[in-house]
Amino acid sequence: MFLLLEWSNPATLGPLNVPQKLLAAFFQSATLRTAGFAGVDQGLLTPAGKGLSILFMLIGGSSGSTAGGLKTVTFVVLLVFLWNRMRGRWTVSVFHRTIADNHVMNAIMIFILMVSLAFAGAVLICATSPADFTDALFETVSALGTVGLTAGLTPRLSLPAKWMIMLFMFFGRVGLLTLSFGFLKGKPSGEKYKYANTDLLIG
Repeated sequence: MFLLLEWSNPATLGPLNVPQKLLAAFFQSATLRTAGFAGVDQGLLTPAGKGLSILFMLIGGSSGSTAGGLKTVTFVVLLVFLWNRMRGRWTVSVFHRTIADNHVMNAIMIFILMVSLAFAGAVLICATSPADFTDALFETVSALGTVGLTAGLTPRLSLPAKWMIMLFMFFGRVGLLTLSFGFLKGKPSGEKYKYANTDLLIG
């Protein structure tokens, strides 16, 4: 995907020959998982390239690894959940196996938390620093995913934005790990009562 999006970009893959383009595109897709090495200038990527980078940083690396982000298994659980719901199925199953409801809900919770923090942080950056929204979102997702890349925005951040980025880096490393191994895997507190059901108009 990076090869297609950045093929003719004179600031990134454009000047390279074909083998170099293949290697640079592969390295870009790999480093976004949490390595943080800039093979090309991230600030000079096309808007589509930046969008793809944000998606890759949000997904992150493999579950159980030291990589940041949502983790690949969490992302796949979300995709499988969407696929099953679009087919009218209440159970989430794939490859003749059923994924437990609590795993699905944990994946949804982590996804909503990550995306909400990323967008809220990007809005704060735009409000306090000279930045467009795409670069601001690139910055916040990179921090939450503990990737370490920037589109060149970091030196221009305001003091509140810099503090927020530092907190996001800390939360991306410690907070999600705490959620995954603490609250999500801990013994749930029992419900002492249950309210009556209500009907809502969704969509």
